[in-house]
Amino acid sequence: WIVDAVKCFIHESKGEEQNDLFREMVTKIEETEGDALQQYRETGRLRDRLLCRFWACFAETGSRTRHPEFERNKKALIALFCSLQLMRKSEIEGSVSYVVPAMFPDQPLPPELVDPVWLPPKARAAEAFMRRQYQGVGYVPHGFLGELQVAWTCGEDFVDHFACPEDALASSLGSHLRISYGRKSERVEENVVVSLWQSQQTCSDGSEVVESRLCVMGWASLMKDKGCQCGKTDWRLFKRVTACIEEKLKQTRCALLSEAALILWVDREDGNSVLQVDLSTCLQRQKKGEDLVLVGKKWVELDELLPLDRKIKARSEKRGREGEDDVQDLSNAKHHRISSAEDERERNEKSGADGTGMAVEDSRKREAPTREMRLQKPRIVA
Repeated sequence: WIVDAVKCFIHESKGEEQNDLFREMVTKIEETEGDALQQYRETGRLRDRLLCRFWACFAETGSRTRHPEFERNKKALIALFCSLQLMRKSEIEGSVSYVVPAMFPDQPLPPELVDPVWLPPKARAAEAFMRRQYQGVGYVPHGFLGELQVAWTCGEDFVDHFACPEDALASSLGSHLRISYGRKSERVEENVVVSLWQSQQTCSDGSEVVESRLCVMGWASLMKDKGCQCGKTDWRLFKRVTACIEEKLKQTRCALLSEAALILWVDREDGNSVLQVDLSTCLQRQKKGEDLVLVGKKWVELDELLPLDRKIKARSEKRGREGEDDVQDLSNAKHHRISSAEDERERNEKSGADGTGMAVEDSRKREAPTREMRLQKPRIVA
């Protein structure tokens, strides 16, 4: 009886894969709820009225042998399905609907959100960025991402990521979440895109393995259409999403994503090259009270690597490289101080340490410049 109640709304969307009983039921529904049914198949959002129609039509087509009476037990069934994370109830402006991850479209997110992963077109005008990657060998367990997507829709501090389908989407391979916060004159919109990538790789011995990556790309933008020229982000959405992922990894003991989490940083001065640093390295620096981490050959401030509170200013329209906030006056001053300190340190180092092509592991051995070193050159006031 419960299985019948579930398969009414979790089913194959293609007609050739449906049995005769289900096709008869769908034909009846399309007569009155055709638009809602199409939206459900495209977005995974099930309207409450459509769910009741599913159950009513199933009872009619199956009445020759049984009387399910699903709607009479609707409250108990919804509670059961939510506890099993098959769906999540959502209410927008008094309209009740349900998010059903199993019905998300089986396709990647649009290219403007994931191509390239670490600097997608949608994010290029943002003022601040945050990136995280979880990876491992083997396939990600079935339902792993779907259960996370359900969890991301239940918090009161989230903007429901189906409220505006043209700006926020979800599929079986990823989600796009967004939220806005801050005072009226300092309003900030934060976006997070989570995408799952799995590919087959050939090892040196000829064997083939599957590599899996769960990528989390976040960016914060000032809502300039509302006249905001400065603001502050606390990365509340990014922190909530990554916390859910890490908790899920612990609960499921998912060995496939058990390698150390990586932080990605895009070098805006080197053709947007992507560099990696271990999350543990950044956390150790933070614990010691240090505010810089060596990434490749450059010292990078922690607030560009960890989701710390950060003030942001509108990017200049006349200057600026596409994708990062390097045109901010404050940012320019900050990076000038770091470069000056690095030049001074290089002159004082012993010969033989050229640092060319330095690996992440080797870079950890070098100490960050002290506050005194960073202030040896005249400080530029933003």
